[in-house]
Amino acid sequence: HSLYLGEAEEHLAGLLRKIGLFYVLPRTTLSPLFSQGVMTAEVVSYAYAAWKFVFYFAARPGDDLAALSRALAHDPTNRSRLMELGANLRRDVFTEQRVAETIFQYPGLVSEIYEDFEAAHNFARGAGQTRRSTVQTQEHLHTMIRKQIADEVDAEVLFTMLLFNRATQKTNFFMRGKTALAFRLDVSFFGNRERYAAYPDIPFGVFMLVGSTFRGFHVRFKDVARGGIRIIKSHDPNAFNRNKEALFVENYNLARTQMRKNKDIPEGGSKGT
Repeated sequence: HSLYLGEAEEHLAGLLRKIGLFYVLPRTTLSPLFSQGVMTAEVVSYAYAAWKFVFYFAARPGDDLAALSRALAHDPTNRSRLMELGANLRRDVFTEQRVAETIFQYPGLVSEIYEDFEAAHNFARGAGQTRRSTVQTQEHLHTMIRKQIADEVDAEVLFTMLLFNRATQKTNFFMRGKTALAFRLDVSFFGNRERYAAYPDIPFGVFMLVGSTFRGFHVRFKDVARGGIRIIKSHDPNAFNRNKEALFVENYNLARTQMRKNKDIPEGGSKGT
């Protein structure tokens, strides 16, 4: 026998999706935004994943750093030192706490940014058929952020969330039966050398995974690559903070090193952490 529920069937699918998201992320720092009715379960889960992306990839350089970087274009040693200094400064600015403050302060904008994400990636609702509309939405959101957000850090957080939407090529966010959130990222954003000079070689692929008790990346420099997986356990809060800050940089560097080790075999280098 078959039972057709019409609109109720769609509501049931939405309920199952919410339950799946609660299973993946049962309680996070952003959970009060749901319990207080400020955001839906989908928006809170999206914001949590985007929060991690922003933490690792928000990298707008200041005008002075950009000018110095250009001036040192033919001095790779000192330019590398400058990039490391810039990376340290950005880590001091875009802390996880600071990014979370922006999410709590602008839940309405974050919800609209989620709608852009859903329009691009929820194929059950016609994602992929409205590319022009998605581009227009991004342009509209960029304009809103520029007009409404005076604080540069807040604006950069929200702009980087929009970058997350564009950079996501594939995701299981809208699928059932998941145990973590996974995002395959379009690595072309690493092509902005002023923002991402710390990563001299653009990888073939980057995957970001987010769960209730972990986060991780997989970086590969060829379509077919090998290099192993690391699991890092932190024994105290200080170690955890150090490990999470260095997570992507270490993962990238290990995969890049593995790529050089694999230069004489067909498989490229990769690493998961």
